[in-house]
Amino acid sequence: MSFRMLLVLVGCGLSLLSFPAYAIKVVDMHPQPFKDVVQEGSHQPVPEITIYDALGKPHNLKELRGKIVLLHFWATWCPPCIHELPSLDALEHKMREMAAIGDIDQQGITVVPISLDFKGVEPVKNFYNSRRISSLPILFDKSNAAFAALGVKNLPTTIIIGPRGKEIGRVEGAYEWNSKEVTDYLFPFSEHKPKN
Repeated sequence: MSFRMLLVLVGCGLSLLSFPAYAIKVVDMHPQPFKDVVQEGSHQPVPEITIYDALGKPHNLKELRGKIVLLHFWATWCPPCIHELPSLDALEHKMREMAAIGDIDQQGITVVPISLDFKGVEPVKNFYNSRRISSLPILFDKSNAAFAALGVKNLPTTIIIGPRGKEIGRVEGAYEWNSKEVTDYLFPFSEHKPKN
C-alpha cells in the first residue's frame, strides 16, 4: 500500500468519526463530458438547510433564490476535492466578472462550497491560502444536517439547484467546472442568461 493511499484511508477514517451514520466514498475526477456526468435531480425543492460562515454566522439557501447554486460538499482531506476546488473558484470568479461588466444581469451561477472538515476553520483557511482560493466563501455544515438532509454519500458532491430552489442535478466526484461545457449546460436553467 502506497503512503498516499494510507493517508487517504487515515483521513477518511478520521472523518467518519464525525459522520457516524454514513460511509463516505471519495470519488476521483471524471474524464467524461459533463452531460454524461450529471445525474438527473429530483426536481423537488431542496430541504431548508443552515450552513455557517467562518465567523459562525448562519446562512440558508433562500438567500440565493433566483440563481443557479452549485452546492458543493468537500473536505481538505479529500484528494479529488483538493484538485477540484480551484476550478470552482475560477468559475465563481468568472461569474462575478460577467456580472460586473454586464454580460449577465446578475450573477447567474453561484458556488456554495460546504466544508466537511471536522477540525474547524483553520485547515480550510490554510487550504484557501495555499491554493489561492479567493472568490469562494468559507462555509461549514456544523452538525452535518445538510449532508444528511441532502443524502450526500460521496466526496466531492455538487448538487445543482435551480433558481426556484429545486434540485436539477448532482455530480458525485470531481469535475473541471470552469469550462464552456459546464456553463453551456447550466445557463439554460438560469433566469439570468448571458446577453448576446
